Amino acid sequence: MDKLDQFQHPQAAIAIDGLDADDPFVRGLWSLLEAALGKHSRLLWPPLHSSSSSTSASSLSSASSHAALPLLYPVASVSASALTPSSSPPPALQLLPRWLASIANHPCALLLFRPLHEPLLLPHLTVLRSSPTLPFLVVLYSAPAASVDARIASIRKSASLDPRSLLFLSTAAPKHQLAAFVRDLVLFAFSAATEHCSASFKRLRKDRYRKAPSGTQDPSRSLSIEYRLAHWSELKGEWAIALSHYSAAFQLYAALPATDRLDADELGDLLTLKICKLHAHLGHLSSCGSEFYHYLETMKADTADLWIAQRYEIFGDLFALAPAEFPLTFASENAPPESHFGNAGMAYFRAFLRLREGHGADRNHLLPLLSKARDVFTRGNNLRMVLTCDYHTAKMEYDRDNFSEFLKITDTIVPRLMESRWLMLFEELQQIALKCAQTLADFERQLRLSVSFLSKDISTSEHRDLFQSLLHADTSGSEDVEIDLQESPTLFSARVTYRESKAFVGSSIPIQFLLTSNIHGPLALSTIRIEFYGALKPVEFRSVASQDPSTLFKYHDLTSDMSLEGTGENSYFVVEADINVLPNSTLIFQFVQIPREVGDAKISSIVFAASSPNRTVRLVLPSPDLDTSHPHTWYESLENGGVKCIQQPLAAIRSNVLKILPKPPKIKIESSFEGPAFVGEVVPLNVEIVNEEDEDVVAEVIVRVKEEMDEKNQVSWTRDGSPTTEISKSLGIISTSASTLLYIHLLYQKQTTLELISKYTLPSDPATWITKSAQLKIQVISPFRATHKLLPRATQRESAAVFDLDIPIGKYITQSLYFVIGIMGIGPFELKIDKMMMKVDQNPVVRIDISPFSGCKSTEDGQIVIRQMSVHNASFEMTVEREIQVADLVIGGSLEMRWRRMEPLDESHEWVSTILSFPQLNIPNLSPTVLAELGQESPSLQDIIPITYHFDNPTYRTLDLLLNAESSEAVAYAGPRKLQFRLLPLSSHTLHYNLLPITLETSRLPLLRIIDTQTERALCVIGVGENLINDPNGIDIWYQRNISK
Repeated sequence: MDKLDQFQHPQAAIAIDGLDADDPFVRGLWSLLEAALGKHSRLLWPPLHSSSSSTSASSLSSASSHAALPLLYPVASVSASALTPSSSPPPALQLLPRWLASIANHPCALLLFRPLHEPLLLPHLTVLRSSPTLPFLVVLYSAPAASVDARIASIRKSASLDPRSLLFLSTAAPKHQLAAFVRDLVLFAFSAATEHCSASFKRLRKDRYRKAPSGTQDPSRSLSIEYRLAHWSELKGEWAIALSHYSAAFQLYAALPATDRLDADELGDLLTLKICKLHAHLGHLSSCGSEFYHYLETMKADTADLWIAQRYEIFGDLFALAPAEFPLTFASENAPPESHFGNAGMAYFRAFLRLREGHGADRNHLLPLLSKARDVFTRGNNLRMVLTCDYHTAKMEYDRDNFSEFLKITDTIVPRLMESRWLMLFEELQQIALKCAQTLADFERQLRLSVSFLSKDISTSEHRDLFQSLLHADTSGSEDVEIDLQESPTLFSARVTYRESKAFVGSSIPIQFLLTSNIHGPLALSTIRIEFYGALKPVEFRSVASQDPSTLFKYHDLTSDMSLEGTGENSYFVVEADINVLPNSTLIFQFVQIPREVGDAKISSIVFAASSPNRTVRLVLPSPDLDTSHPHTWYESLENGGVKCIQQPLAAIRSNVLKILPKPPKIKIESSFEGPAFVGEVVPLNVEIVNEEDEDVVAEVIVRVKEEMDEKNQVSWTRDGSPTTEISKSLGIISTSASTLLYIHLLYQKQTTLELISKYTLPSDPATWITKSAQLKIQVISPFRATHKLLPRATQRESAAVFDLDIPIGKYITQSLYFVIGIMGIGPFELKIDKMMMKVDQNPVVRIDISPFSGCKSTEDGQIVIRQMSVHNASFEMTVEREIQVADLVIGGSLEMRWRRMEPLDESHEWVSTILSFPQLNIPNLSPTVLAELGQESPSLQDIIPITYHFDNPTYRTLDLLLNAESSEAVAYAGPRKLQFRLLPLSSHTLHYNLLPITLETSRLPLLRIIDTQTERALCVIGVGENLINDPNGIDIWYQRNISK
């Protein structure tokens, strides 16, 4: 565990002095100090310079002739704000009454760095030595020299310093030693800081009742002591103890007479602040919220406005001390969470209003408070107060002549103001926005604002005149302008009706379109375009002169007047009609369309265009059926004071539903397939297309493998064609009741589904394609099932008669094996196998040779015939050569067979190659064994017991063995004690010993150590029989005592 981890929460100060900014070595040391302290920077608290100890440290720094780096004061874990002292003296000393003014935070530890040969070093150390309450550590540094030790001893003696308080650091020290040294310094500083805080805390507890009898001390002094105890506990990181002392101090403060309170509000605010902060540190979010909001509710109204703003800002920073959900966890038994957010938000907002009245010219204090009030209202879901804050923010930006920022805010809140029915605020901001747009010469914004006014009840003749003048204004520039009427849906209203609820592709659909204008004045349009979604093409109405411009209703029957412009998907119908819109008038259009696609006949949008010599202005009215990203929003007030948000789509365009269905096909697809199909085999498929329409058709056919991303299954029109996953062919004209026969060749690798699609058109409607599809499942099976066995080829040879030590020892061993494969046909057909080939995965440490197979030949030409449920065996000879050190070998491989169906028309089937993968094979590396066996079934005490050791070498290499027999205290033996011999491949040998047990019912056999000198491995000796007990440390023999008769 890291030693620094034991200082989990200390916030005592550490002062570092005397580092020379011009010395490169000091610069490197400084970076190491920053890295070491930076990891634990949350453990530190900034020191003050008002105490005697800090003054001494400061005087030492000023007396130095070097340019010292600034004192290192890392920040605490809490971000710098009004909650954490970040200057000297901190806000705490400015707010405390006079009896607490003497408390000062001074450095609890001092690290002093000085060059070893500095002339004024001894005077500095003498001054430092005179302050016994300040823990310090002096670090001297210089280049290595012969006089270093003498100089250090002289300084330590002259300054009367403890050896542990004076260290030396060589500037030539390696980087890793320097890093370890810095870590020890940091550990000392933290230890000293903690000890200093603990000592101060204990001293205060002893002095609590020393100067006055119990219960009679001055309340001011008791308050001072409680505050000091809380202060030192907080520095040590003991937040629970600090919280108890701060709470006691607050109770003493509340009990003081009003005449004894100096700066009473400031002291109460500080104690409340400390209590809230410690509650947040300890995770008591509910208690912290209760203290926080209780203070907001009890704030006095006659307090200065500036002070109110500062207090709200301090308490607002409490949100940074807790997780993001901190405000949502505030709870009270007597009030719902919304009241907490309301109190907090109203506190910020009230501070904003008072500051604006008292300090209206100073905007720097107003916007931050307003922003914090809006944030709290947003968290509390108080949408009306959020809009109020946005409204005041926009007004302040306008007062500052920041028109662009005002318009940016207005674009966001104006729609919400209108939806909330705040017409007065809406009209005010819209009028101001219109003035800003005219000042900035923003033509598009002026046009949008005028459209917005026209769609509301507050529109006037000036708005209508402005709108007409902007439509035809001759201004600089030729950019087109497009305005979305999503926020102004009542400017126009439209209705589209269809006679039927469903129709087929290619049929005629009568459509009626009604357009009503709600503008109180004539509007000259150049085009009206209806955009359909999916099945129908757009229709564009272009303006022509009208013979009767005063007619309220205009009816247009456009069935025969529609012309098609454009090509492909971009084509649309064009109609010339009178589209000049009169005040509160209705235009009625009737036309016919023929859909070419399946789907729903929906309107995407209606576009009204007014063209001028310089630009075209388009007013876009979206359909509520498709555009749901901008729903109409309005707010409903609840009984408990909350606000409920309700959203619904706009209803400016109304339309009934028309579904476009595909035309029912009258064509039949039939297929025939003789299954099953074998994997890898090409099989023919017959497909017949029958025309059941009342007229001739022009058709084409598509054959597709359903798994488009899988290319294992493929089709082609001919046996020799290039197979692919999809093929198509034009069939030309098929007469009524006639049929066409197609032949398809299939190459299958696994079971799949084949999709057959026939598309055709009728001479009466050549633009509409009619589609019929069918699916055919193809069963694909493997033609064979195979089993395998691995048998050894070598036989045991006789044991060698002599031990010839001159026989060479081989490096490799060779194993000969038979790989026997049983092949069985599982289909209903007889299959002929022409060729078999076995492959194994290559291994870098072994060499494997496989000879051609030998098996039963069923035909005269030497081929094999496989019948259903009959097994044919084929064997391969496998030779494995590997090094002696190689352990058990695991290999994998496959068997490839070349086959075809054996039928009377044998030439119609091609040869197919099938590969069968067999499981991994385990080829063990045989190892030598040594077995021990007794010559008697029931050995008894004091009888000579013969024992035989069997040495067996089943490998293909010569073993050079070394035997050592160790003595046993319980058994005497007769036999060779040391022996070196050689064991030939595939041979065995026996050694005989005679044993004489001495004591006990069980005895340990003499331990035989048998070493293979080539591999330097010991052979394991295993006891065989009921009277031999195998143990990890040897073999025990169990025998019976002789009983005298």
